[in-house]
Amino acid sequence: MILLRVLRLFIFCLVLSTLCSITKCGSSDVTLKFLKAPHAFSHLNSATFAFEVLNSGSNRTCSNCSLSCKLDDGVASVCTNGRVTYSSLQDGNHGFEVCTNGNHSFVGCASYNWTVDTIPPTAYVTASTTFTSSSNVSVNISFTEPCIGEGFGCKSVNACNLLVYGAGQVVPSSFRVLKPNLMYSLLVSLSPTVQYGRAILVMDRSFCTDIAGNSFTRMANSSVHLHIDRRKVYVNIRTRVPEKLLRINSETRTIQATNDLNKLKVYLYFSSPIVNSSMEVMSSLNISRGSLVPTSAENLGNRRFGFMIANISSTAIVSVEFNLKSIITRQGTHVSPTAPVNFLYDSKRPAVMLSTHRMRTKDDNIQILIEFSKPVFGFNNSRVSISGGLLKSFHKLRWRTYILELQADDDLVFVSVPENVTRDVSGNKNLASNVLQVRHYSVPLISSVISAFTTATFALTSIVAGLLTISTASLQSSDITLARFGDRGLNLRMSNPLYLQNILEDKRFAKCRIVLLHTSYPFSKEASYLASLYSQVYLDFGLAIPKLSVHGMVSAVKDLLEQAPLNKVMFSTDAYAFPELFYLGAKNARKVVFTVLRDSCIDGDLTVSEAVEAAKDLFARNSINFYKIIS
Repeated sequence: MILLRVLRLFIFCLVLSTLCSITKCGSSDVTLKFLKAPHAFSHLNSATFAFEVLNSGSNRTCSNCSLSCKLDDGVASVCTNGRVTYSSLQDGNHGFEVCTNGNHSFVGCASYNWTVDTIPPTAYVTASTTFTSSSNVSVNISFTEPCIGEGFGCKSVNACNLLVYGAGQVVPSSFRVLKPNLMYSLLVSLSPTVQYGRAILVMDRSFCTDIAGNSFTRMANSSVHLHIDRRKVYVNIRTRVPEKLLRINSETRTIQATNDLNKLKVYLYFSSPIVNSSMEVMSSLNISRGSLVPTSAENLGNRRFGFMIANISSTAIVSVEFNLKSIITRQGTHVSPTAPVNFLYDSKRPAVMLSTHRMRTKDDNIQILIEFSKPVFGFNNSRVSISGGLLKSFHKLRWRTYILELQADDDLVFVSVPENVTRDVSGNKNLASNVLQVRHYSVPLISSVISAFTTATFALTSIVAGLLTISTASLQSSDITLARFGDRGLNLRMSNPLYLQNILEDKRFAKCRIVLLHTSYPFSKEASYLASLYSQVYLDFGLAIPKLSVHGMVSAVKDLLEQAPLNKVMFSTDAYAFPELFYLGAKNARKVVFTVLRDSCIDGDLTVSEAVEAAKDLFARNSINFYKIIS
């Protein structure tokens, strides 16, 4: 207020000195007096000047003096009646000049300078952030020019020139003057009870003026909206890979799989915009196979980000995980964790192979084994091409293995699976199978008679040999030791494999490989010990599977693998006569070995990859190497 009064006093003195300008007219002194003039700083775009010329001696108006007036750099014109008005003046500095003439001769001029300013002062209100979850926000107020008078102030919540509407209020104690009459700062407190809302900050009306007298006017930049958002932010990872519902082992499972490269896209949808760039989001994604390339799709205000998966092999299980540590939302909060996405990409078509136990048979019923290279879906007996036989039954053992039973009605039976009749989970259609040809023949009557006679003779010979063997054994010893458990004549005390240690130590038998069958039950630990100690000792876990209980089967296999090397233990079923024994032995062996290897992975004895290799050794490779089987 004091500054305004001092400034106005200075302007008044300046105007007064200008209005009292004196010029000389001829040989006598005359006085040129401004009767009216605009303020030195005027908010009007017009100006009116009034003036007169007085004789110094008589103090009367000079009757023989003529006047000419000129504005700025314009052309001078005759001023009549001692008054002139100018309008539509531009903002800026202006100058007025009036000249007097006596007896048509030039005498002198007087001038007046002033400034036109019609632009009102305004202010820009800015906040440190417009989206926030915090309790306070810093606000800056910047004026376009000094705003004098009362000026900007904030004495209390209800006496502040910054008005707050909504879920917030000013903090008067935080008010700071950065530049007098130009720049200020203060804090705005946001309600802690509001989870989602906003507060509107706007300048008050006409609370100050500039030096020209223009009142403060609010503009578009004189307000700001603060968005309060304390809600949790979620992210959803989606892909273009289609989902399929499959019924597996009486359970319905959802599987994502595709064979289309164009569908290998990953999208991240955020519930609220984030401040990170697309490259920053991509660097936070971890992908197990291939690499990521950003797409050109719209990001919906930094809420959606899309990426294409490139450089991927023909078959891959892809896992996409999102590391959220470096992701920040626009309100400054972190994003809630999300589950990874897993899917299968497979562009290989499934192959199929048909086989049977005999390519030439006299049996009327022929069993055909159909094996696909991977699981297929929608395959049934209508997809099989049969010539020379009638379909009797069709069974699915697994999603990749089927058994077909035919009744031959011709000498030649042809079976095949045509191309494109089924597909795998990724949508790849199958390749055509081999054409299986089975020759069916009938046995002549004379051959049947000879075969029956030979069989009877063999049976009689076996009975006689058995009687002789029993008699001889009775003479030699009263103890009989067999190499399998479960027989009534087994002397369990003499079945401990440790009794073989003297033979194993004998150098004459060093190159003689010995297989301890049936897990050496109940001496499994002793057998494992011998296999770890002697290079020529191998183990077999047939018969114990499936005859023992589930706990017994798992325990026996664990005892075998406790010390024995993984490449010296072999699988067998010890099945005979009944096909159910083969089936149960194979089925239970898979479950038992899986349980044993899974527990080893949990305990840290094996990694997952080592367990997979161990399963291959136990079920196939060890037997192939030991018995020198050539496929």
